[in-house]
Amino acid sequence: MYVIPTIMVLRNKQHIWWFLLFITPLIPLLIDLDLKRYSFINIPASLLQISSIALICFILNHCQNLSYQVKYIIALYSGSLIHFVRLYIENELHLTFLIALTIGITVTIIGESWRYYFESQHEEAIAKLHYESKRDELTGLLNFRAFDQEIKKLSKRPNITNTYIGAIDIDHFKVINDTYGHLNGNIVLHTFSKKLKHEIDKAFAPNCFVYRFGGDEFSIVIFNANPEQIIAALNNVEQYFRDNFIKLPDNKTKIKFSFSCGFTKHLSNEHFYNTLERADDLVYKVKNNGRGKRLTD
Repeated sequence: MYVIPTIMVLRNKQHIWWFLLFITPLIPLLIDLDLKRYSFINIPASLLQISSIALICFILNHCQNLSYQVKYIIALYSGSLIHFVRLYIENELHLTFLIALTIGITVTIIGESWRYYFESQHEEAIAKLHYESKRDELTGLLNFRAFDQEIKKLSKRPNITNTYIGAIDIDHFKVINDTYGHLNGNIVLHTFSKKLKHEIDKAFAPNCFVYRFGGDEFSIVIFNANPEQIIAALNNVEQYFRDNFIKLPDNKTKIKFSFSCGFTKHLSNEHFYNTLERADDLVYKVKNNGRGKRLTD
């Protein structure tokens, strides 16, 4: 089997790659016919070889459980084996040709395996950077960058109804930081964010997002829901921290706190940032009226 190196350039364009791979044996056949290098060319055998390779390519292309790398190796070795069989039947299989072709195929696959490995490592690194760019480092929640990207997608989704945006602040968090230190304040943030995400996901996933914008400022975006469901989920969070203290690493100090939340429904033709601003205004109303409550308009 002859392998055209140029098909490697198109390895990521799957359908073109498979097409070029299965017609690879056809090209030397046409060249032989044009140059008349041989007195006799077994055209039926050549067509059978091409058909066999085409069938293998078709089957491999529709195997969803195999990786691209495995498909590639199977395709190359299968094509080579078919070519070996044909040459053997026609008594044209010479040792030097067999060795040369085997070495060529092996070197190609080794090189491609290395390329595949490094490309996979590169893709994983990019995916990790992309993931981290949208995550808050302390809590693991989505950050403002993710919020900015997600609201652009939400505005284009036709199946979204009753979208609510909430703004959440931990009450007197500055006092917690000043009293217990920033490291212990981080423990409060991490514990609160974990419980908040758990309750919101439990009630609304996958129709929800939980964000931390910085400091003690959190936000939630929930769609296809109603205010009563949202209040119930937030009350579960409040009840948990009312019943459970946060123990600090010294195993002596316990912190108890509450949070304030304002959430509002996104209006048609309203920018999502304006909805967030209205939710922020509701939070300040809660803070000015005793804190520790949930408020909607």
